Amino acid sequence: MTAIVDVRDVVKRYADFSLGPVTLSIPGGCITGLFGPSGSGKTTLVKILADIHRVDSGTVQLFGHTYREREKEIKNRVGYVGEEQFFPRDRTVGWTSRYVAAFYQEWDWATYRLLAARFSLPDDKKVGALSRGRRALLALAVALAHNAELLILDEPTAGLDMIVRREILDTLRDFVSDETRAVLLSSHVTDALADVSDYVALLNTGRIILHEEKDELLSDWKWLHYRSEALPEHVADRLALVRIGKLGSSGLTKEYRRLHSELAASEAAGEVRVANASLDDVMIALVKGR
Repeated sequence: MTAIVDVRDVVKRYADFSLGPVTLSIPGGCITGLFGPSGSGKTTLVKILADIHRVDSGTVQLFGHTYREREKEIKNRVGYVGEEQFFPRDRTVGWTSRYVAAFYQEWDWATYRLLAARFSLPDDKKVGALSRGRRALLALAVALAHNAELLILDEPTAGLDMIVRREILDTLRDFVSDETRAVLLSSHVTDALADVSDYVALLNTGRIILHEEKDELLSDWKWLHYRSEALPEHVADRLALVRIGKLGSSGLTKEYRRLHSELAASEAAGEVRVANASLDDVMIALVKGR
């Protein structure tokens, strides 16, 4: 798959924090989840990709070009939804859509009206009267209405109820279904975003410490529930998040596919039980270590 986003050795420094160097590639036809603890640099990286922040060094290419080369073209192809929506609260939804439409070359009113109806966004309602969830849906409708090919979303479901959250996630799945467009969503919690993500990138203290296809990742990371004598010492020594109890122990391995044949006999005998890990488990193990 062709990379829509190509980040190479990007560094951004602040007085109390440094991002990078970060290298990250995002292909078309998929959703990439950028996860990490609060303060890890996710919003900084997202704003760099949206050309809100400039890098100190390194290169950022979208659709094969930098913002400096083709700024107007790239911004017409990118939809950005930040954690907070800064639409004028004393203006109506209809006024807001018309105002934003003037900035884009390929605004599609049919798409916007379809999304506004789907998201229950009446033209005559003032933005300030919308709930936080509806304001997020307005931002998403605006981002999709100019035929964007890349959506960049920062904490897209934070604080939203399950119905609005599901509406957003279903819309993102539809967006990448043609296998040419891409979504990057950033969050400090995996929540329901893990289900919709095809690739997972984990950012911690300004560095990408993991970037992998989600299904491959979760095939390797597994919980092992075992009796102490049932595991070879070299396996037990490499487990993360170990919990030792009177009736048995548990630990997280990141090498299950490699270890599967070695553990097969113990699994068959019931001495080792394998359970799926979540992305939260993986993130905690990598951030906190053993």
